[in-house]
Amino acid sequence: VFEYKALVHPCEARCGPVAGVVAERAALLAALDGNVGALGALIAIDVRGNNLATLPEALGQCGRLQRLDASHNQLAAVPSSVWSLVELRHLTLAHNAIKSIDPPAYIRCATTLSQMDLSHNFLQTLPEGIAQLSALKQLDVTHNRLTNLPAAVINLQAFSVSSLRITANPTPPSSLLMDAYVLAGCYLAIEFCTAPRPSVSLKGDSIKYVQCF
Repeated sequence: VFEYKALVHPCEARCGPVAGVVAERAALLAALDGNVGALGALIAIDVRGNNLATLPEALGQCGRLQRLDASHNQLAAVPSSVWSLVELRHLTLAHNAIKSIDPPAYIRCATTLSQMDLSHNFLQTLPEGIAQLSALKQLDVTHNRLTNLPAAVINLQAFSVSSLRITANPTPPSSLLMDAYVLAGCYLAIEFCTAPRPSVSLKGDSIKYVQCF
């Protein structure tokens, strides 16, 4: 693991392929050096607990990056460079100030990203574009401001997502899911009778019982 305060391009040439980058917490980085894109062998970046308000576009050039942890920062949106990481598997952006997710029409990590943690942010909904994440297994959006979910979430839950965490939002999980099911056109209508059953056997009273519905 390579620790740094200011990332510079020559480090990979001197040290060989760098497996991971960890930002020093004590430094409280306000920006991640754009030269990070030159570290083509990176498989993990851990910059949690800093003052980052964004991530550089050059990050998208880290073609082997599998893990990115930028939790406990000041990010207001999911950086666009994240969606260009073709081998990204684990994305942690919890405890930021993210208000929206705006993925592009084509997400390059759609078939690799399996875990995404967006808990403790300010999200009010999720985009329909999240349906592209066909490999997603775990999605955590607890402790946000969700008032609705798109139909895309239901499709993901049906075909890939095995762990969907949506508690601690203004709208209860049951309501969020039910509204999403309705949007997806998949819902169950239940009718039931509240009148007392005319008799135990229903013999001679079947007509009265049917009329209760």
